[in-house]
Amino acid sequence: MMENNKAQEIIQDFFVKFGFDVSVRILEFKDNTFFVKVNAPEAKFLIGTNGEILIDIQSVLSKIIQKESKEQLYVDLDVNDYKEHRLKYIKGMAKDAADEVAQTRFSKELPPLSAYERRIVHMELAQREDILTESIGQGEDRRVVIKPK
Repeated sequence: MMENNKAQEIIQDFFVKFGFDVSVRILEFKDNTFFVKVNAPEAKFLIGTNGEILIDIQSVLSKIIQKESKEQLYVDLDVNDYKEHRLKYIKGMAKDAADEVAQTRFSKELPPLSAYERRIVHMELAQREDILTESIGQGEDRRVVIKPK
């Protein structure tokens, strides 16, 4: 089993090699995943549009950690609390849209979201008895529609 210190060193080294001055901290190791917080002054270059670069970096780091450890280990990376803020934003948007649908009785489409973000919307609204959620569209245009019951 790879130690947290070793994983942190590998992740820190990755960013240094690409010229990023970052602070790396492993928050916890759970379910074969290192949950990593990175603070960086150049966060926008590490996050990208809608977190696309962040997801790619997370994937590359997982592969590096797997190669080094020869185990199925993963990295869940958050830069400058982007994921935490995005999660709050998605939940708030879903709740506001659901309230609007419940009040107006008209369906509402949310903007395109990643599979993970769509799942958050569905889970956030699953307990509501006044609306239904459904994913529609294909690929990058896939989105959630909230409908009155």
